[in-house]
Amino acid sequence: TLNANSNNSAIRFIKNHGEEVDIFMLQEVKVSPASGGGECPVEAFRDKLLRNGFKSVVAPGRVTEKMGGQGGRYRVEGYLNVTGPQVVHPHRAVSVELHTHGAGDIHLVCVYGDVLGTWAAQAAMWKAVSKAAARSGKPFVWGGDWNAPVPE
Repeated sequence: TLNANSNNSAIRFIKNHGEEVDIFMLQEVKVSPASGGGECPVEAFRDKLLRNGFKSVVAPGRVTEKMGGQGGRYRVEGYLNVTGPQVVHPHRAVSVELHTHGAGDIHLVCVYGDVLGTWAAQAAMWKAVSKAAARSGKPFVWGGDWNAPVPE
């Protein structure tokens, strides 16, 4: 899991460590859908990742008053056998099905919890994540930045 705080620092980290890691779970890379003409930042980020050898599932960030796409969180896959990429909860959670030779299929979810960090603020997201895991019928791994205190 990496809180990159920009898509450029995420790409730099992936370039430096991509040979050591098969799966990156990224948050706060701050890419949002295009609001005017020109290239869509989400697609440009996906293209950069692909040029660096990584498939990706990207949940576009939500534009905020302070930092552009601050609310977004993203998940990046190495060239593994993955299918079924989906945005599980807008701006907050994405998933894929990872197919392995020895362990079978695994449902992977990357979560970026609401910065308010309370169960009430995150309840809808966790409900969507739980339902996606149940629908898959596979063992699952949830990772990312949950923005939650230990008791929660």
